[in-house]
Amino acid sequence: MLNITRGFKEQYLKHGLPLVKKHGAKVLSATSKGIIKEGKFPPGRVEIIQFLSMEQAEAFYADPEYVALIGVREKLGTSVFGFFPGLTH
Repeated sequence: MLNITRGFKEQYLKHGLPLVKKHGAKVLSATSKGIIKEGKFPPGRVEIIQFLSMEQAEAFYADPEYVALIGVREKLGTSVFGFFPGLTH
């Protein structure tokens, strides 16, 4: 969940999206135009990124190139950032 300011696309996404791909992940959704049907959801942009494993997600987060971007993201707005395991069949 992101509540962002001007410059986010140029300063963060421009560098962050290639790192997502580098770690074998893909963006499933990135929007501020969701439709909430029940409950209260904080305003802002939601980005859902799918990694093949929790290990890949952790490797992305620990990548020195991404670590350098964390400060940029924090400077440009507020966010909640986390990893959630998928369902296993």
